[in-house]
Parts: sequence; structure tokens; C-alpha cells
Amino acid sequence: MLDPYSERTLIIEDDRALIQPGRVLENIHHRMERVDLDPTTPWAPEDLMSQEERVAMFVQLGMGEMLVTETAWYARQVLKRWPAQFVEHPIAPEARIEMFLKNITIDPADGDVARKVLNRALSSTEHVETHPELADLDAEQLMAVWRAVVFWFGIKSGSLHQRASAQEG
Repeated sequence: MLDPYSERTLIIEDDRALIQPGRVLENIHHRMERVDLDPTTPWAPEDLMSQEERVAMFVQLGMGEMLVTETAWYARQVLKRWPAQFVEHPIAPEARIEMFLKNITIDPADGDVARKVLNRALSSTEHVETHPELADLDAEQLMAVWRAVVFWFGIKSGSLHQRASAQEG
């Protein structure tokens, strides 16, 4: 039986892999909170969900659409500590992740889908259950969109911190 207090979600034994999808989601949420609370600490999407977890969740279990949707919703929950008018202000359609983060390459189509999903989640006070942009994407595309959602979240969090610092100074 897996330790219910461990952050570890994937155990590989011989040719079997055991994963706890609920724990994966909890870990993503908690790790996003940490990212938002300490914007100076370097992080990567792999810190939120390992490559092995992504393969299990997106490819083997086919939970990619749900993971993208929930990650966007977690972004809304984490960022709600900031003034609503700043959180709900949409990321502009012409914005690209590469404009904010160096040495990151994201397919513009994946970044656009992620931006739309995140903007919709951030502007809603209710959980957004579905995003039409995700419906026809395969597991690999959903993984790329998830990664882009995580980067957009980090960018949004960082901009909120910068705004707050500017107002204090």
C-alpha cells in the first residue's frame, strides 16, 4: 500500500507501474502554491510533475485534457490571493512565452491554446469544466499545452509579484 503522506505518486516495480492520479493533482496544486509564494526560486514544469508522471497520466491513462483543465483551475485558486482585476486581466493574444522566458521554446499553437485555457480559468470564479480548444488534441499535444499553461502561470505570478513590489516602492 502506498504511503498516503508521501508526495511520491509513481512506483515502478518490475514491469508494473502504480500511480495515484489524485496525488499527482494534489502535488501540482501544492507545488504551484510554492512557485507563487517564492518567485525568486528557479523552477521548471518537471518540478510540478515528473516526466514519468506525465507519460502515465497523459499517455497511459488518457487524462491529459483533465490535467490541463485542473492545472488552469489551480492557477486561478493560487492567484486569487492577488487583486481580482489583475488576476482576471487576460494575457494578450500577441504575447508569446518566449517574450518573458529565455531559452524556452514553445510551439506558438500550444502557447496560444494554453493562453486561452488559462485566461478563461483566471477570468471565472467558477470551475471551468471544459475547454473546446483541448477536444481534438492527442496526448503529446496535451502535454505540450500543459507545459505552456504552467509557464503562463509562472509568468502571471511573476508579473503580479512585480506589480506588488512596484506599488510598495
